[in-house]
Amino acid sequence: MTQQPLPFNPAPELVQRIGVTPRDIARAQKPQTIRVLAMLQAAGVLGCTTGDFLRAGIGRFGARVAELRAVGHVIQTVKLTDSSALYALEPP
Repeated sequence: MTQQPLPFNPAPELVQRIGVTPRDIARAQKPQTIRVLAMLQAAGVLGCTTGDFLRAGIGRFGARVAELRAVGHVIQTVKLTDSSALYALEPP
């Protein structure tokens, strides 16, 4: 006599990803994302401001910071004014 598998009750939940996916790594390799990382590394603990990124011609730098965070970089954000913030890369 063979056993029949039991039906799922309740339905299975969505799977949460653990860790960095290849897609995350590919997104973090965009030229502007690489420039943001280079600027943050060069600035060290002093960090870069919103104005620094804008003067460097990097639009949507918040999205680039999010991509870097998605692949494991720890970036601290301190709000300076309503329209300006300071971003600093924590050392590994």
